[in-house]
Amino acid sequence: MATVTSNTHSDMTVCSICLERYKSPRYLPCTHTFCHPCLLSHIKSSCAHCSLPLGFPCPLCRTFVSAPGNVGQFTSEEWADRFPENRFMSSVTNKCEPCNIDGDDKPASGWCRDCSEALCEECLQWHKKFKPSRNHEIVPFTEGAIPSTSTSSLDMCEDHEGRKIEMFCESHLAPCCVLCVTTEHGKCKSICSIEEATDKVIKPGKVKRLRDDVDRLEVMLEKVITEERANIQEIEDVADKLGEEISGAKAAIIETVTKLEEQHLNEVGKATKDAKAKLQKSINNFEQRQCYLRHWKEIFGKNLLTDGSLKTIVALSYTKMERIFQTLREMEMSQLRFGIQAKIQDDVKKLMKLPLLAEITTNEHKSPVMLDEIDIENAEINVISEFTIDGASFTGGVYLQNGELVLADNINKKLVHCRTDGEILRKMPLRGSPWDICVNEENDIYVTLPKKKKVLVISIDTFNTTKTVEVDIECRGIAQSGNTIALGSINVLEVLSADFRKCRSSSDVKGLYDVAVDMEENIIYSSYSKHKVWKQDREGNVLFTYSDTELQHPYGLTVDRIGNIYLNGNSSNNIHILSQTGKKLRILNDVREPQCIKFQENTHRFFVGEAGGRVKIFEFIA
Repeated sequence: MATVTSNTHSDMTVCSICLERYKSPRYLPCTHTFCHPCLLSHIKSSCAHCSLPLGFPCPLCRTFVSAPGNVGQFTSEEWADRFPENRFMSSVTNKCEPCNIDGDDKPASGWCRDCSEALCEECLQWHKKFKPSRNHEIVPFTEGAIPSTSTSSLDMCEDHEGRKIEMFCESHLAPCCVLCVTTEHGKCKSICSIEEATDKVIKPGKVKRLRDDVDRLEVMLEKVITEERANIQEIEDVADKLGEEISGAKAAIIETVTKLEEQHLNEVGKATKDAKAKLQKSINNFEQRQCYLRHWKEIFGKNLLTDGSLKTIVALSYTKMERIFQTLREMEMSQLRFGIQAKIQDDVKKLMKLPLLAEITTNEHKSPVMLDEIDIENAEINVISEFTIDGASFTGGVYLQNGELVLADNINKKLVHCRTDGEILRKMPLRGSPWDICVNEENDIYVTLPKKKKVLVISIDTFNTTKTVEVDIECRGIAQSGNTIALGSINVLEVLSADFRKCRSSSDVKGLYDVAVDMEENIIYSSYSKHKVWKQDREGNVLFTYSDTELQHPYGLTVDRIGNIYLNGNSSNNIHILSQTGKKLRILNDVREPQCIKFQENTHRFFVGEAGGRVKIFEFIA
């Protein structure tokens, strides 16, 4: 990030970042001026770690500077170009221009906007006294800050540079310049002056509501920032703990290996000592025999070589040597040879080949931030649309990103793509009866075909099947969140990974039709025959069950963005709304034989498919 040297010099023509004379100086709303290249570099470094940068701090005063234009209108690389050029600093010489004409080199202390001249203190005093220049606007030189020379950006059109906002379109609630009115709002009939808009459009009640909404948003953002900062501390604490654990494991391994090494060396030493002792004993025995043999060999030789030896002495020596030879030869002779081996244990070899001491995994979980939270228990709910497609039976469906619907017509073996007013856009015949639909991470849709034991992957753009996945069960309900896919059959719940690898299954629920997966990848499923709903975590532990006398034959369920559960009572003609923990929040009764239900992402809007091809769109109102 660009750093700013403390500005103690008096030369106001020098950029406080590069400490060189200004090159295409640009000034910020906080009135500080910087070279265009320096400002661009600072913006890039400040926004490098933001997915959607909205501004940056001034390099000098650290005041937050909002991005030019509307959110996302310009890239951060374009921002520096959008800030006005400081022509004042481009032309100022930091010397008094009138005095300079006379050859005096006096420092300037102010700038006359009307005359576009730098003036020293003395010339400024005369400038204020002369009648022609008495009312001229004088800008004093301050350390690094030059007052803005343009109108407030709020008064200027963001689409047409240099145009002042003068009008207001009541139809679009948009401020306009003259060009905006002619090019974009020519057909709008409710155009008034910007002054009239204050009284006609911006009522006091609206101002209060907006201020309250802004305050709530600010509190929510502060809450998210606080929690994410706390999460940083948490992961640092976990990192320290993991470091301590691995250090402890290392110390324990070293201690164990050291003890085993000592034991091993003791065993090697004992084996060596025993072998040496046995070998030495054997050597001693053979040395005894050798010495004994040499002794009598010497005597026998002397008796044979002595001149005039008596024949009796020779005979006796011979028989003695013969007896000794036979005795020694008949003695047991076994040559000892010892070898010591050590077989390294397989566990030790595995330890030497160990690729890592611990497997590190990071679980990243994104949950939507509720900026417009409403009280589900007490909020008003409206039916904003209702239509019927004759002859259809919708057992499943889903919202697309653009707010349109794709519905599974089980009876007629097809998918119906329509708007929320019932206008049919496309139909897709299938070789089987579809049951349920969900959107995957790539924004394609999964469609279950129970009788075929298949899941179709269909491109939303082309409405063509791109892949067919064979499964083990007659899959009806399907839902996905993150890396978890849940499939529901009549009696089986299967949990799969995102690539359809089987993780686990359970077959202890009878009459299971529909499933849902919340943002934390918990799984919710219901039993049509037992009039009951379950919620379990990713490991299969049941978190809660729910049943109610007013819930009959649950048929279709979904979750909203904060994990509240919406459960159709097909025979009881109602919708039960549960909290994340299974608490009943309320029951909606404005439905008849509901079969499927799904929420539109990041809204308080959901549709319900009823028997007979009826579809209703509901919305909670804060």
